[in-house]
Amino acid sequence: IVIAHRNIQHVIIPFFIKIIESSAFANCKYLKNLEFPKNSQLEVIKMSGFLNIGIKTVTLPIHLKEIDKFAFDCHSLKNIEILPESEIKSIPENCFRSGLICSISLPLRLIHVCRSFGSFKLIEINENSELESLDLNAIESSKNVLIMVPAENRVNFTKFV
Repeated sequence: IVIAHRNIQHVIIPFFIKIIESSAFANCKYLKNLEFPKNSQLEVIKMSGFLNIGIKTVTLPIHLKEIDKFAFDCHSLKNIEILPESEIKSIPENCFRSGLICSISLPLRLIHVCRSFGSFKLIEINENSELESLDLNAIESSKNVLIMVPAENRVNFTKFV
């Protein structure tokens, strides 16, 4: 998908779409409902693909492999669901910048999380997670954040100044 009408309010991304181009849905401020079908073949969301839209919740499709900077820079976004079986391996810088993320559950295959979020309350790392590093700058603006990490998991927490 290359570009969408800016007054759109509801979108169901067709299952056969593989790429959301840069800024395709940027500034669709009235977009309150974004859906990806369970059989979605979406693999890539390019930079600012859903910048400044009005959604509160998003569930990313399991075949998503690449998500770029500012993909979901949305001040209204509160909940991000990345399913455990998701194929995404890295969440880049400023990917989910927003006002306040209430919760995010990180998928099993995720390896790296950079400075990806605005502020949030809860990060849940699954028991069989492959997560290797979590940049603490990703949570720097968060107050009273809870990171739930299983005892067996060996996540490297890093902070770059």
